[in-house]
Amino acid sequence: MKRKIAAILSADVAGYSRLVAEDEEETLRRLNAYQGVFQDHISRAGGRIFNTAGDAVLAEFPSAVDAVRCAIDVQESLRTRNLAYPQSRQMAFRMGLTIGDVVEQVGGDLLGDGVNVAARLQTLAKPGGICISKAMYDAVANKLSVRFVDLGAHELKNIPTPVNAYSVQLEDVKSADSATAAPSRATLARSYALPLSIVAAMLIGGGVAALTTGFLSGGKSDGPTQVVKTDTAAPESATELTPAAVAETSASPPDANATPVPDAREVTTVEEAKSEEPKVAALPPDRSGDVAGMERLRVTRWRDCKGDDTELALTGCWALIHDAGTSGADLATAHRQLGYAQRKKGEIDASIESFSKSIEIDDTPQAHNDRGIAYLIKGRSGDAIVDFDRAINLDGSNGEAYNNRAWTNYKAGKFRDALTDANRAVQLVADKGFAWDTRGHIQEALGNRSGAIQDFEKAIVLDPTLETSTKALKRLRGG
Repeated sequence: MKRKIAAILSADVAGYSRLVAEDEEETLRRLNAYQGVFQDHISRAGGRIFNTAGDAVLAEFPSAVDAVRCAIDVQESLRTRNLAYPQSRQMAFRMGLTIGDVVEQVGGDLLGDGVNVAARLQTLAKPGGICISKAMYDAVANKLSVRFVDLGAHELKNIPTPVNAYSVQLEDVKSADSATAAPSRATLARSYALPLSIVAAMLIGGGVAALTTGFLSGGKSDGPTQVVKTDTAAPESATELTPAAVAETSASPPDANATPVPDAREVTTVEEAKSEEPKVAALPPDRSGDVAGMERLRVTRWRDCKGDDTELALTGCWALIHDAGTSGADLATAHRQLGYAQRKKGEIDASIESFSKSIEIDDTPQAHNDRGIAYLIKGRSGDAIVDFDRAINLDGSNGEAYNNRAWTNYKAGKFRDALTDANRAVQLVADKGFAWDTRGHIQEALGNRSGAIQDFEKAIVLDPTLETSTKALKRLRGG
């Protein structure tokens, strides 16, 4: 055993038993995700988690300043995520922090007064709040641009002497946030002239993203997904076309909330979007302590907005859209990623609106391609064709848009037009199995059995998971 002085953070979920009683599976899933948020922030702050019993998180830090700053960042990040849930289902942590003597056991667990006091201080904090000891206050008061309220001395359970406690004032941020939950862009743009607490509130206040479903190709900004179709025999005429079913897929494990969309085919985004990482917009330069935290929060939001977790993507993109520092192409990207997450969740009308807002700000081929897919899911093939046409006019090398237009025409029985686009698609995205699979279906519809077999074989070589190509080959070979 080894004794040392450390900054200790103790946190638990307010009302955890009620949340579990109402929906145990969802609560445990979200607790695991939120504990991951703790892990990310604590690691970046140079700390470590030494215990996670039940809904609790216990962590140590070598620096008191880093500990308090980390606690604030975690609360702000979790509050943004909670915006995606009704008030009754929000998961709010209470946090207590102190500096104290601890004993490190074999295996890394900590015991001692420091741990006990932090755990008791946590009970004084409001849900979503932070309470610190006087020792911690003395260490950080002049080093952080944060307001503290003296709560006076408190008798804490199993602590022999009263402990003077201070509350970290996050309420200013919360109240300003609720007052500006959905302001106009003009209002947000004026926030640079407001006090820092209001600016911070607007940055923190919103609530990103991967449609790994769709039709043909088009979706999240960090890479293509695979095409998945329900295999059907080649139609002999337009009236005999059997719609292919769309399945949600992703480079990572499927989202539990993903809902397959009928009459659709999965999509992938243009490769160029991989390098589309938005720049973190500059904040007013005269508040360095808070600016660093806000910039870290923004980076987290972009990661969430463009990630595979649909709920995190929705909240992350929403926050960025209502952040006055997000503008121009970055704002358009946030709207497009929001639309992508909405489409993945099955909120097709909302996704069309988000893609349209993205196009209003920045008329990009990616946004038209994505909106075309949403239109196709809605059965609005004419509108889908208009968007795919526009995507191709803006970027003649957009193989995904050619592929999508080919599939749309194939579904309409316009096989010759479909073949022209499919030929172009396999030239532009020759390394993508979905393009060869698309052409294989068209070749089969046109009666070109040998050509269809060759295309399906190529598709499987590039992507062995393409079941439609596998089934088509068995059908064509009579196997």
